[in-house]
Amino acid sequence: MRALTKLTIIVVAVLFAPTSVPAQTIEDLYGTWSGTWFIDEKYDQWGNPVGTPPYEPIPIDFLWHAWNGSIYGEVTFPSGGSIPGNAMTLAIDPSSVVTSDVYYDLAGAWSNLTGVLDDDTITGDFDDEFPALPGWWHYRGPVSVTRTPEPHSLALLLFGGLILMRRRLTMD
Repeated sequence: MRALTKLTIIVVAVLFAPTSVPAQTIEDLYGTWSGTWFIDEKYDQWGNPVGTPPYEPIPIDFLWHAWNGSIYGEVTFPSGGSIPGNAMTLAIDPSSVVTSDVYYDLAGAWSNLTGVLDDDTITGDFDDEFPALPGWWHYRGPVSVTRTPEPHSLALLLFGGLILMRRRLTMD
């Protein structure tokens, strides 16, 4: 019975413990952030509006890591339809505003993310920059991305929990 009580306390503590601390440094942004880009403007290569909103939302991933001498990470679009880009800058200011400039080697073009970090979610705007290049369409619109737990971290947490449970059960 005592083991069950201890196990219940551990489970409740894990479930209701704070899961994140507001980011204070750029290192707090490293990892995978996944979400949706809600496009509200589309332009052709000459800067002319294309179609009529609402447009289909696009899944987007930001994979940020420490500066490796050339980039801070990558921006990918899991559904395809757009080329991946390289995060050339990454910053966070004291008021939790996150910025990242993205360069698309294939198109020779830039985009910019500007958003506010609230817990584990960044909400803001992701805008392609002009001038538009021949053959490439450019999009603008709000984006919302959430930190995605790394698979290795989850596996270690699960493994540690199993060891604690086994140890507690064998002690009683």
